Amino acid sequence: MLCALTKDGETICLPSYTRGELQRLRSSTTFYCPTCQEPLLMKIGTEITPHFSHQALSSCTGGGEGEIHERGKWLLYSWLKNQYSNVSLEKYLPEIGQRPDVLLTVESKKFAIEFQYSTVSVNEIRKRNKMYTGIGITPIWFLDRRHLQQYGRHLFMINSFLKQFICQPTIESSPMLFFLCTEQSQIISLQQIIFSAMTKVFAHKYIWSLKGTTWIDVFQFQRISRKIFINEWHQEKKKFRMRPRYGVGKQKEWLQWLYEQRLSLDFLPSLIHLPVKGQMFMNVPPWNWQSRLWHFIQYTVPENCLFTIKDCQDILATFIHPPSYFPLLEQSIDPVTSYLHWLEILGYVKSKGDQSYLLHKKMPPYSHVEEALEQDNELMQSLKTLLLTSDRQRLRK
Repeated sequence: MLCALTKDGETICLPSYTRGELQRLRSSTTFYCPTCQEPLLMKIGTEITPHFSHQALSSCTGGGEGEIHERGKWLLYSWLKNQYSNVSLEKYLPEIGQRPDVLLTVESKKFAIEFQYSTVSVNEIRKRNKMYTGIGITPIWFLDRRHLQQYGRHLFMINSFLKQFICQPTIESSPMLFFLCTEQSQIISLQQIIFSAMTKVFAHKYIWSLKGTTWIDVFQFQRISRKIFINEWHQEKKKFRMRPRYGVGKQKEWLQWLYEQRLSLDFLPSLIHLPVKGQMFMNVPPWNWQSRLWHFIQYTVPENCLFTIKDCQDILATFIHPPSYFPLLEQSIDPVTSYLHWLEILGYVKSKGDQSYLLHKKMPPYSHVEEALEQDNELMQSLKTLLLTSDRQRLRK
């Protein structure tokens, strides 16, 4: 840890002192852990950031983060201290027993800023997020750069661990994920995150140098054309058509469901596997739940009868994460509503108000793979046209 208390209750943060000052402090002062009150050792090496550590037999969990973690949180603290006066390093919060790396107050809003270097359990991160939000503090996480896995210009891998750190500053903004590169003093953000599978996402990457960048800057929603995104999603749909027909767990259950419904993966309509907001709230891939929803609308809803968003959510209930699963995201991001919105834009259902819909046009499965691929091409071209038109209208405003 970087900060400790003296016997008089004064907080001492080591990186702000010179080496000579630290040597004098070590010889003249006893330091205590803000969490457990045990005496601490001051470590002043030539290769590492000066820090405090517990003695060998201590059972306190309030320290021992590692050199890169220490460097990262000091980097964030120094960056924010140049912008705001109400910034604290490792401030202890007794009501939840936590010491966020940096505690920032902007006007009346409080942020717990954490730099995460190591991989810990999903349950631990979820627990800490709930504790912070429970006392009115918004947690913002910066992951070490090594966690960023990029496989293409806009293609990234986000596993269940990384999902817990995706945040949404406002209802209107894009979900965001932040990384910190300590070597180059850079913040890297992913925006407009759309899951095409359980861990594969399309997103736009932005790199911010801490020098000359403000706290407000990194949260600005960067609106861009979606043409490239749709082109790459089209490639994913081709892979979806041609991928091997095997699976385990929920994928195997889905293949069994297709068999029981006398459906073939090859011939599913192009409306299945569409990009939707909020996909991360589903515990199965988009093609799994979208095929079930399509089947419900196509074959289960009586002709000329209305169905509601709640009807759709009810049949998919076992595939939707509970609202508390991602506390850093607005619960307004409903994948079911997003999917129905696509069906309405494409002319397959009509909204009748009060969250009710009517099937307007049938969407039967195809009879052979060539037809499916052709219809995939036509659908993606339609989506591209719709999105580009929407982009032009937005730019005119």
